[in-house]
Amino acid sequence: MRKFLTLCSVAGISSLIAAGSALAAAYPTSVLGTWTIRANDTQPFTFTVQTQSSDAPCAVITGVLGAPNDTIAGYYCPATGLVSFERNSSNPTVLGGTFQIFSGQASWAGSGNITTQITGNFTNYGGGDNTGAFSFSAYLPVP
Repeated sequence: MRKFLTLCSVAGISSLIAAGSALAAAYPTSVLGTWTIRANDTQPFTFTVQTQSSDAPCAVITGVLGAPNDTIAGYYCPATGLVSFERNSSNPTVLGGTFQIFSGQASWAGSGNITTQITGNFTNYGGGDNTGAFSFSAYLPVP
């Protein structure tokens, strides 16, 4: 009986380790690339994550967002899928001024042609009617 219980314990621990390995693969290892984003029901536009550091547990990311190429700076945590970045204005009168903060969750979508997606919220500090919290979704097209 004791041998049976030991065997069951070893099998249970092995199952947990295997499940942990499978769960670790649930999030993309990288968010590099040019994403299509739809924010607050706007027409789709792009943002590009140009660099991702090798820092752990969360990597520093940088890039550009939108037609005026506002800079973004933030982090991505491959173990949890958490992504967060700030959008800094490229307008010469407010150069570098942060006016949006994005926070979301990266994941794989579907099967077959696997697409990476991010869904979440962003806060806009534009003033007037443009101030507030809004939703966004983005996807990285399959190469």
